[in-house]
Amino acid sequence: MKMMIKRRCFLITVILMTAGILAAQSDFTCGGNVNDVEGNVYETVKIGSLCWMTSNMRTKTYNDGREVPAAMIYES
Repeated sequence: MKMMIKRRCFLITVILMTAGILAAQSDFTCGGNVNDVEGNVYETVKIGSLCWMTSNMRTKTYNDGREVPAAMIYES
């Protein structure tokens, strides 16, 4: 049960972080690249009417400078 809650929190965090990145980059066009606060670069692709990142986020810092809790960081 705890693992499911952690996964849901992680997914919600990723969605909100992605929305924040895309909103902050006003010149964004789907199919281009986006950068996170740490300078990691992510490619995007349009599927149907939605724009998706082609990889998981690797940032360990929120855009306000707070650290992402270790339990929410996905290490591949």
